[in-house]
Amino acid sequence: GVSQDKVAAAEEYRLAADQGDADAEANLGVMYENGEGVARDSSEAMKWYRRAAKQGNAVAQNNLGVMYANGVGVLKDEIEAMAWYNISAASGSDRAAKNRASLEGRLGSQAALAAQQRAKEILNEIEAAKVRQTAPSSSPTTTGVATAEPKSSGSGVIVSAQGYVLTAAHVVAGADSIKVVTAEGTRTATVLRIDEANDVAV
Repeated sequence: GVSQDKVAAAEEYRLAADQGDADAEANLGVMYENGEGVARDSSEAMKWYRRAAKQGNAVAQNNLGVMYANGVGVLKDEIEAMAWYNISAASGSDRAAKNRASLEGRLGSQAALAAQQRAKEILNEIEAAKVRQTAPSSSPTTTGVATAEPKSSGSGVIVSAQGYVLTAAHVVAGADSIKVVTAEGTRTATVLRIDEANDVAV
């Protein structure tokens, strides 16, 4: 049977993780990845690793890279993996530095450059999210900035690890600006391709 100690540990980690403790989030991710004290669930492991990684937890950052490198709980994306190894190594992880060197040796310098660029993007996204979280929530009247209501809105599906979103053409046709709202925040998007005949856009 499952060790009661591990079940209790998973519960403790969950309580702390729900309060935003990065170490607990990382540990909970490990438990989900390995099925210790909880049912093995790669997607749940990814969720907790990602939360901890965004708070600067080097172990979670490395583990996130491993998940991307192996395509476990997420679509395989070796550039994304190397980007997280870069971030984790910068946070002081020797293991991530070794993982990065191994991947770089196999994929080459062009991939390494792309991963460095992606790492910068990730760090910028994390910083932007922190600013959003710490910014005082004030009404438009006090800031003097009114948020314009969207002319149209619709749903879409994220169809790639790079964040491409498939939506209906009529949702984005003729738009001055496009915002994508996800659980992780709001991003500005651009239309890559539009097929009005089939009412599809990316």
